[in-house]
Amino acid sequence: MIEERFVSYAQNREDVVLWRALQGIRNGRYVEIGANDPEQDSISKAFYDRGWSGLEVEPEPSFAQRYRAARPRDVVVQAAVTGTGDQVVLHRIQGTGLSTTVDGFGAGHEEGGHHTEDITVRGARLDDLVAEHGFDTGDVHFCMIDVEGAEADVLSTVDLRVWRPWVLVIEATEPNSVRSTRDQWEEGVLAAGYQFCLFDGLSCFYVAEEHAATLADRLSYAAAVSDHYVDARHEDLTKRWEEVAIELGEWRAKALTTWANGIVSTSDVQAYSAQVKSLTEALADAEKTVARQAAQIKALRQRLKKAARAGEGEAVKPTLVGKVARTMSGRRR
Repeated sequence: MIEERFVSYAQNREDVVLWRALQGIRNGRYVEIGANDPEQDSISKAFYDRGWSGLEVEPEPSFAQRYRAARPRDVVVQAAVTGTGDQVVLHRIQGTGLSTTVDGFGAGHEEGGHHTEDITVRGARLDDLVAEHGFDTGDVHFCMIDVEGAEADVLSTVDLRVWRPWVLVIEATEPNSVRSTRDQWEEGVLAAGYQFCLFDGLSCFYVAEEHAATLADRLSYAAAVSDHYVDARHEDLTKRWEEVAIELGEWRAKALTTWANGIVSTSDVQAYSAQVKSLTEALADAEKTVARQAAQIKALRQRLKKAARAGEGEAVKPTLVGKVARTMSGRRR
C-alpha cells in the first residue's frame, strides 16, 4: 500500500513534526490558542482532514467566523486567553496573524506601517475554557500557543501539572523578530514536567514526561526530506498547472475540430488563439512558481540536514527558517 503523502499547511512545518510523532493516533484532539486562519498557516488543518478535532480559541472576529464555517467538528471560541480580566483590548491588524493584546507590540506594528484597529474582545482563562468545553478530561494530543508575544499571559492561566497535553508547541520569538521570549515562560513549563525537544527557529516543542519515551525522539528535529511531505501551496499550484494543461488541450482540440469543419471565422480563430496564448502564459507562470518554491524547499531541507549531521539541530539560523517560511506563506507573522 502506497503511503499517503502528507500535505503541510503550517507556516514553519510544525504540522510535519507533530504528524511524525502522532500519526498513529486516530481521531485525536488538539487545542489551539491564537488559531488564526483554518487553512492558511494552520497547524491543525492536516489533522482535521484526517478526522481529528479540537478547541480553537481566536479573538479576531473574521478568523473565528472562518473556523465556524470551515470546521464544523471543532469548538470555536472567539476570545483572547488572558489572566487580566473578562475583557481585553486587541490591537487588530485585519487579514494578518499579527493582531496582539500586547500594547508594545501593537504600537510597534503601527510604527512599522500597519494599520492597527483597537477592539475590545472577550477575555478568558485557559483552564476555564478547557473545562467549559470538555477538554479538561481525556487526552489532548497537542496544544499550540501562538499569541504574538502574550504566551506568558496564556500559560499563567492554566496549571500544566494538572492539565496535561501530550505535546506543547509554543511560539518562542517576538513578532516579526528572532528575539527569544523563552525566558518569560519556559521555566514554568519545565517545572510542570515537560521536556524540551526542539526549537525550529520560531516555536519550541515540549513533550509531557509521561510520553517522552515514545515521542521525544520524533519531536527532536525539524521537518526533513524523510518526512515525505509536500507544501500545500506547491500542491495547489501543481493541481492548477494540471487543470490549465487539460483546459489548453481541450481548447486546441476544439479549435482544430472547428477549423477542420470549415466553419470557423477569422474572429473565431483570433479568439481561440488569444485564449490559447493566455492559457500557455498561465501554465508558464505556474511552472516558474512551482520551480521557485521547490528550490526554496530544497535549500531549507539541505540546511536543516547539514545542521542535523553536525549535531546542531537547535543552531539552525532562525532568520533563514523564518525567512523561507514567510516567503512560502506570502505574509509575515
